[in-house]
Amino acid sequence: MRASKPADMQFAFDTARLAGDVVKRRLGVPAGVKADGAPVTRADEEINALVRAAVSDRGEVMLGEEYDVHRAATSGRVWVCDLVDGTWLLAAGMPGPVFSLALVDDGVPVVGVVYDPWTDRLIHATAGGGAFINDRPTAVNTVDRFAGACLALPGSRASAFDVGRLFVQAVDAGADVVTSGSAVHDAAMVPLGFAAAAVYPYTSVWDMAAIAVIVVEAGGQITDLHGTDQRYDAPIKGAVISNGRIHDRLVELVAAASGV
Repeated sequence: MRASKPADMQFAFDTARLAGDVVKRRLGVPAGVKADGAPVTRADEEINALVRAAVSDRGEVMLGEEYDVHRAATSGRVWVCDLVDGTWLLAAGMPGPVFSLALVDDGVPVVGVVYDPWTDRLIHATAGGGAFINDRPTAVNTVDRFAGACLALPGSRASAFDVGRLFVQAVDAGADVVTSGSAVHDAAMVPLGFAAAAVYPYTSVWDMAAIAVIVVEAGGQITDLHGTDQRYDAPIKGAVISNGRIHDRLVELVAAASGV
């Protein structure tokens, strides 16, 4: 198993709190639109500069959503960062966005931190070291069927599958569906023990890198949309995140919603 150093987690904590301060200060500042149609705010730009400088000072590499090259897999250690997940919420003055940072070693996440600056809650894990909310251990729930389960599903269209069809299948199976406007926050509901599973239909590795180590250390499971393991230092093939008990069945529902 690839291992991290104690200083790596402290670096992640310190960086997350600095980023969180920026997020709170920029609440309600209007967003611009990038060439690909995605929103961007001054908070994204400030945090990108902050994290990139901090990582550079360590002599290491960063992969992030804003302005950094992120198309090819990276050998060795790389910090994968989602600067502001839930940018539209931030621009609208809604206190929901979170910050995510992972240390990935040859494609395998070994440190993961998700920071909610609105509640000062650090959700974190190291490979082999367990998952925690601040200082308290956290674990996935034990729900083993869709009936009565909470599922965090995407709230916008995706090319990977028919999101509306997946919603209908989940609800018809008796599940309660939630979505928060932040993919990272939705996925974090699984290691927090609230949701039994979440589905992420996009390719952005920075959304799932930290979650990948956190959910495994909380006793859960993460794969791509087809149920296969994948790297987390290059574009991904979506993700199914679960407590492990309903994982295979959810992969089947995703396949059905894609017409496979």
